[in-house]
Amino acid sequence: MILAYDKTEGKKVKLLDAAETLNDWLIKTNRFEEFHTNEINRLQIIKRRRLFSDIEKEQIIELSEGNVTDDFKTACFLLLDNQVCAEYHFKKLPKEKKDYFKTLPIYNFWNPGNCETKKD
Repeated sequence: MILAYDKTEGKKVKLLDAAETLNDWLIKTNRFEEFHTNEINRLQIIKRRRLFSDIEKEQIIELSEGNVTDDFKTACFLLLDNQVCAEYHFKKLPKEKKDYFKTLPIYNFWNPGNCETKKD
């Protein structure tokens, strides 16, 4: 739904609202193995609506410092508009994961004007 929102002209808020409702439900069902995905989705929905608060920025930094994968760290740094750190962790991913990552809604925050990785 987030990807559909990104591709829709006029950015249909109802799509973002539906994505938020679904993601909130997924978080409440407390499926721990999907926590990181759901948290990234929650945060990128917020980013599409407004700027992050200082507390939210701190939460993203704390999430990125945990025992998490490089694709998750890449997502965190994209949320924070830190292209250099996002590229650093993206480059560590195997080609298959890079290709998959490029299909995700979070990749919409990739800054193509400031990177070589877009060519990978």
